[in-house]
Amino acid sequence: MVWKSELDNGIVGKADVVVVNSYTVPSDDSLPYGRKIYKPNGMLEGHELVADSYLDRYWAKCRNAGDQAVIIVSSPYGKTVAIHQKHIEPDGALRVQTQDNTSDFVDLKICKKIADITIFSNAMLGASSITFGIGHGVVVGNIICLRESQRFYQGVALTVVGDVVTLDSPLDYAYTIAAEGFRSSDAMNVDGSVTPVIFSVSPPFGTSWDIYGIAGAMTDDVAMDDAKFGGITALIKGVVIRKKNGIYKNIMNAKTNLELCLRSDTFDYSTKAPAGVYGLSYEKKLTDRSGVAMRLDYGDELQVIIQDNLAGLSSFGKIVFGHVVS
Repeated sequence: MVWKSELDNGIVGKADVVVVNSYTVPSDDSLPYGRKIYKPNGMLEGHELVADSYLDRYWAKCRNAGDQAVIIVSSPYGKTVAIHQKHIEPDGALRVQTQDNTSDFVDLKICKKIADITIFSNAMLGASSITFGIGHGVVVGNIICLRESQRFYQGVALTVVGDVVTLDSPLDYAYTIAAEGFRSSDAMNVDGSVTPVIFSVSPPFGTSWDIYGIAGAMTDDVAMDDAKFGGITALIKGVVIRKKNGIYKNIMNAKTNLELCLRSDTFDYSTKAPAGVYGLSYEKKLTDRSGVAMRLDYGDELQVIIQDNLAGLSSFGKIVFGHVVS
């Protein structure tokens, strides 16, 4: 256990802490029955509390006014940090910080849906090909997206022979004919100047994601600088990133490489190789910049809106990264 006062001000006087296991905010009447932890003067004490189930929550109350304790809580779903019971969110939730989470990660391309597709026969785990229903319309280069039982798969169509599509990545789940499927494109170098083109990503049914960040990259055959967007002239309307969950929340808009740099946490121009192309890559880390993740529930979307003509770029794409909420 690390004492917040020591983190802020160095070693200070002693304090008594009462720790209560309660799913809701405990009343003062329950504190005498809590677990007392005492820190001797001048010592840093290590202590870990083990939760019995995902319903367990630990609340810390310091007997010494003004002191605060940071308590590591271990559970089957990772470790969190709980602090003084007064430190709760306005909606009553306990403020926690993820320390060591073993949930499934999210690392997916943001795509434009072209059309729905259906699986003709149940697929095998580890297979590199899959049979789709008649009229699927899949062509080489399409991104195949499948969602079922809280799983999400993306693979690139390498060959199409009739209704059999060979993919670049083996199936990591035995998707059935009940799976949601659609063919899509991750190429954002499109013309959205007349009709905006929307690219999006959304969790499967019964699943929530915490998105930590968004990464993007583009290439071009001409040199890039801060006044351009990639290698083309500055945009008029800009590329918008927003969250949709019944309402819309704009996150950022960029019309130039400089604006991308200002809105990102990492940004880099790539020098053209003798027979290569110019490149640009960037990463916007929501947790680093804003201190929070973006929660996406089923039906919510993270969207990228192309509102200008980006066809002059050689390539342009984005991904999201985070983890599944357990």
